[in-house]
Amino acid sequence: MTKKILLVDDDEFIRSMLVKYLTDAGYVIDQENNGADAFETLKSDSSYNLLITDIVMPNMTGCELMKALKKEQIRIPILAITGGMENAVEEYQCAADLFADKTLLKPIDRSVFLHEVEELIGPA
Repeated sequence: MTKKILLVDDDEFIRSMLVKYLTDAGYVIDQENNGADAFETLKSDSSYNLLITDIVMPNMTGCELMKALKKEQIRIPILAITGGMENAVEEYQCAADLFADKTLLKPIDRSVFLHEVEELIGPA
């Protein structure tokens, strides 16, 4: 069975890099560039196996997205990623408090990233 992932990041370069990693590994990827659109997607489509979300984004942050999912009782494994070194501790705490299953700091190492995805949902 093919695994379907929703990837949310406002940085187009990061999104395209992670999409390449994931599609090369055999996963099916949909993508959004903000948390608000991702929330609407997840409310209307329960077929996703994993949410990968950036923390710092305009319109709706990753933390706000996780809060909204929790409030709506939408359960999905979550891999949170962040690049804000100066805010990393607070962002990681936010992600941990909101039950992200895993957190990674940018820049993303391909092998570590794919290992974490596989740990959460298994191989593609």
